[in-house]
Parts: sequence; structure tokens; C-alpha cells
Amino acid sequence: MKIRYSPCYNPRKYTMIEKIDENAIRIIDYCDGKEYHNEVYILDNKSIPYEIIADVSDYRILEAYRKYDELYLTVRRFYNSINNPEWDTGDYHTI
Repeated sequence: MKIRYSPCYNPRKYTMIEKIDENAIRIIDYCDGKEYHNEVYILDNKSIPYEIIADVSDYRILEAYRKYDELYLTVRRFYNSINNPEWDTGDYHTI
């Protein structure tokens, strides 16, 4: 699985992303240090159609597709540090 992040600066929010397996991730959003969204997204060929993933995930996952059986995702990620986060490279990261 490869993930590219779409960074969103917000001084009150941050996002944690956890790989569950090759077809699933958990996205946890926090505001003021408190969890306010925690959901697992299953992205195998039998679940959510990739074309509507942004709508279904409330724009937490912006894009999903497969290339040579590898899952590629673009995920919105809040961060609350003024410094540019090390994960904000614009490239895909293998997780």
C-alpha cells in the first residue's frame, strides 16, 4: 500500500493513519487532543467503489486506485505544527 498525504494545517487538529492490512486503513482525527473520528476503510475490490471514495469517506480519502495490484491512496491529513511535517513530501509513501 502506498499513501500520499494532502496536508491541511489546523492549529487544533491532527490526523493519525494506521495500516490494518493490504486493503484497509484506519483514520483517526483529533481536535484539541480529543478523538472525534475513528473509522476503518476497507478498500478491496468488493467494498467501496474507488470512484466514490471521497464522498463515502467524507473527503478523508481523496483518491484510491490500484496499479499492478498495489493500492494507492491520497489521504487528507491534518497537522497542527507550524513547521512543515516530514511526511509532507508530495510523494507516495509505502506503509
